[in-house]
Amino acid sequence: MDHVCTVCFPPAEVPTVKFLFPPQLPNGLLLFFSLVNDFGSSNSDLIESFWILADLYYISQWVGDFQPHCSQPHTCISHVMARQRRPIEDSQVSGDSQPAGIASVVGEAPPKLLKRLLHWDDLPHWQRDNHHIHTGYRPASSSFLSSFQSLGYLHNETVNIYTHLLPAAIAAPAAYGLYHVLAPRYRNAADSDILAFCSFFAGASFCLGMSATYHTISNHSPVVARIGNALDYIGIVGLIVGSFVPSVFYGFYCVPELQHRYWTMICTIGLGCVVVSVLPRFRTPTWRPFRAAMFVGMGLSAVFPVVHGVLLFGFERMRQQIGLGWLLLQGFLYILGAGIYAARVPERLMPGRFDIVGSSHQIFHVLVVCAALAHLTGLLKAFDYRHSGAAEACQILGG
Repeated sequence: MDHVCTVCFPPAEVPTVKFLFPPQLPNGLLLFFSLVNDFGSSNSDLIESFWILADLYYISQWVGDFQPHCSQPHTCISHVMARQRRPIEDSQVSGDSQPAGIASVVGEAPPKLLKRLLHWDDLPHWQRDNHHIHTGYRPASSSFLSSFQSLGYLHNETVNIYTHLLPAAIAAPAAYGLYHVLAPRYRNAADSDILAFCSFFAGASFCLGMSATYHTISNHSPVVARIGNALDYIGIVGLIVGSFVPSVFYGFYCVPELQHRYWTMICTIGLGCVVVSVLPRFRTPTWRPFRAAMFVGMGLSAVFPVVHGVLLFGFERMRQQIGLGWLLLQGFLYILGAGIYAARVPERLMPGRFDIVGSSHQIFHVLVVCAALAHLTGLLKAFDYRHSGAAEACQILGG
């Protein structure tokens, strides 16, 4: 090129800086650009223009004064616009084949200001999980603060995060409110009932909280993503165990020996699932169907105490004392969700159409919450049956 624009392509010796807005930028402009950036969409042409102005102001500090070094200024601006819209693509081009662009010279923007999303092709290998999801990916942050700031804008993990974050946040207040509603109505309820419901709410809030945390920090780094994924699966174990304990408590209310036997069984299986979840070999996308089958198997372990209870007390009695119909609905929802998750439907059928809303993982998240609500309803039915006077006395049942 005979007329290289030094505004578009600053000299190579200019030192790379960490932040887009340097300390010498006037406070008024810094605040102005920050507010404008937060106000609009990351795809807005208006916001793109303000980002360009900020970059040009910054580069003008390097060249001393903002003199027109281009014979065709509009070409210069178009180069800047291209780099702003495709920072990842430009940064992947070798410096030998193309002059350094804005993205490579300016460096990484502050986490609060950088809200640009990536395409699947721009992702590093460790962030690639579902190739049917094409867009909406957050850049690798290497910062917990940056990852948590992504709660404030829309990307392809937003639905995954909030479908579990919101229920996790209201679990403790819901348990507290439920206690104050039920306690005055059931004077014969014991501390063991409180512990049974605490087991459920603790398991549910732990599972949903770990899931929301993982999906929030999954763009941090490879190590943090692997740890978060393991915590996600451990949270699922917590939900299953936490749901299993109160059901066995009410299902075998008058047979403590069977309570202890089945509690030992589920805790042992849960521990095995935790051990498998933390092994790196089983945390890769290749093993997704196996992990799903493993946790479905853990959920299906509930069949044993249910069948045992039906044989001891009959179907109608078990329907009343453990809310059996609601437990069957819970199991169906878990299996359905796990199947959709493993099959990656519907995004497998229409790749790119469900990037932000409607993907299999999001459907799975919603079904998990619905299953937990079904289980809670069954527990309330069982609690009411036990303490409303409808249940027979234990000495008759156990005799």
